Amino acid sequence: MVVLRTIKLFLLGLILQGIHIVRVGGISLLICGLKEHRKETMEALDASGYLKSVIYALVDIIKQSSGCYPLEVDVRTPRGLANKSGIHDGGEFDLLDPGALLGGTTGLWLLSILSSCSEGNTRIIVEAGVLEVLSDKLEKYTLNSHVGPAEFEDTEGIWISALLMSILFQDENVVSSSLTICIIPFLENLLKSDEILDKFFSAQAMASLV
Repeated sequence: MVVLRTIKLFLLGLILQGIHIVRVGGISLLICGLKEHRKETMEALDASGYLKSVIYALVDIIKQSSGCYPLEVDVRTPRGLANKSGIHDGGEFDLLDPGALLGGTTGLWLLSILSSCSEGNTRIIVEAGVLEVLSDKLEKYTLNSHVGPAEFEDTEGIWISALLMSILFQDENVVSSSLTICIIPFLENLLKSDEILDKFFSAQAMASLV
């Protein structure tokens, strides 16, 4: 079956850590499958026995992409990368890996879709540590907010993170988590953003808490 082959391709990409295009391709195919044939794709994922492994792998990919930039540093957009040689005077390379960032963004999309499919998926996603990863991601965004959203290289990942949280927060156990309490101040900061998508989905996430 095509879905099963896609899952195996995705897991192969995880083993081959350096080949981001394989991972991104596998995630993208799963997203397309869930968009066009959600029931059949979810049934195939469940039957494959790989669902939990896929979810844990996605959280790990997002974690890796969040680690592409340290706290309180000068960060750049992908467009900014094209204007830089990436080489300091000392000859050292400084370019961020766009493949890793794309993997994180598509990973957030897929987790959002999986979480919306069933409460069981949501439990696995939370168990995999996604709240810690999202909290860290939003913390870095907040600490670097002085450079402005246009200068933050993962702006799409921010509003998709808020979208994912708006879905996760519909689970009572997630709402009562201590990590959720830590995330709320970061969502409040997003409400002040000039970006309409940041405002909209952070408001959705806050509404889900009520």
